[in-house]
Amino acid sequence: MRLKLKAEEIGNELRKLNKVISDLTPVSELPLTARPRSRKEKNKLASRACRLKKKAQYEANKVKLWGLGTEYDRLLFVINAIKEEIVSRVQDISHDKGKSMTEKLDKLIEDTIVQPPVAGQTSDFVNQILENTGKGDPTGGLVGLRVPTSKV
Repeated sequence: MRLKLKAEEIGNELRKLNKVISDLTPVSELPLTARPRSRKEKNKLASRACRLKKKAQYEANKVKLWGLGTEYDRLLFVINAIKEEIVSRVQDISHDKGKSMTEKLDKLIEDTIVQPPVAGQTSDFVNQILENTGKGDPTGGLVGLRVPTSKV
């Protein structure tokens, strides 16, 4: 995923545009003949900045969707695994009762669920991914986190 390049490119372009917009002479200080041209130029730059912000939001939403999908897959995996454990205990009364169901569930959650959770903290998740890419990880930590949900 080219997340780092996209984020950096969008950020740099937005900074440049905002600087150019802020450096423009206010329309009220220009002669009457130059005002429409200046206003048009400023509107073009502002439109470009708006498009870049939308693009950045789109990229952030893709990262959020990926994180929420991964979290969903892992939660579904835990639910299905504990469901299988319950079914096997009900079917086989002589089943090893060494570990309680609570202990097994806690262990399964600890081994499967990624901390911190994504749901309810999507902005923090995206910022963490961007921070990871800033530190040199080109994937931001997004590769290989998904687990198969074969138990359905």
